Amino acid sequence: MAEEGIALRDIAAVIAHGLNLPLTHLDDSQVDAWFGWFAPFTALDLRASSAWTRERLQWQPVGPGLLEDLQNMDYHKVTLSQ
Repeated sequence: MAEEGIALRDIAAVIAHGLNLPLTHLDDSQVDAWFGWFAPFTALDLRASSAWTRERLQWQPVGPGLLEDLQNMDYHKVTLSQ
């Protein structure tokens, strides 16, 4: 990943826009119900970094960043199960 510190909310906003869905705020009880076992992780500020990979493997990212890549997805191919 080229960039660091992308907020979960920003990722959700791009996906919601691509699916033509509203982005809504969830209170704590709704987060627990929606994400289940994953809910505690959504509240953590776990910033991912590619610094180790870049240094050790001499890797340099190419291509779009995460948000740009998500914006460019063809969401028409995605089906929402109810």
